[in-house]
Amino acid sequence: LKACFDRIDHTALMDVIQKRIADKRLLNLIQKWLTVGYREEGQKRQKQKRGTPQGAIISPLLANIVLNEAMDSYVRHWRKRHARGEVYIVRYADDAILSFEHKADADALRTALEEQLQRYGLELNEAKTHLRRFGRNSSRGGGRSETFDFLGLTHIAGKDRRGRYLVKRKTARKKMRRSLELMRLWCRKHRHEPLAWQWKELSAKLRGHYAY
Repeated sequence: LKACFDRIDHTALMDVIQKRIADKRLLNLIQKWLTVGYREEGQKRQKQKRGTPQGAIISPLLANIVLNEAMDSYVRHWRKRHARGEVYIVRYADDAILSFEHKADADALRTALEEQLQRYGLELNEAKTHLRRFGRNSSRGGGRSETFDFLGLTHIAGKDRRGRYLVKRKTARKKMRRSLELMRLWCRKHRHEPLAWQWKELSAKLRGHYAY
């Protein structure tokens, strides 16, 4: 989504919250939290007219409340009424992967979702929204399976050692380059430290990477 946290419509957000919360004191507190605004050094405070407060601990929660209504629930409802085949959504904050059995469903939902998001002041990021052929049967549609990046990992339609279909994952190239550069700088900075200490620290960093 394009600048999701900066664009959320306050009225639409409060309408969603009021479906679950009736306490007016809590609703007023959330409303104040939304409009508290910001102040640049030496300037007057600017009230925030849309979006969730930048840097506030409640912002991710408020954004997820909206996106659950604007995307997750809508996609599930659309799938039951209009889809010809299987439709799935996996969303993390304002990044999402939607998978379809049929390309026609993907095209139809994209059009419908663009209209749906406008009600909440949101829109798709055209530069980062792509339609990719992916899966074990993708070759039947006239082309090989492509790859896609999601949450720092590149997803690949592959096979295991027995030839069975398997979704493989590896660190995305951009993330890997950045991590290697940070590692290079770390090694340069600590090259005079005791070797045993360097080995211990580097081992911990690699364990963290493998666990991720």
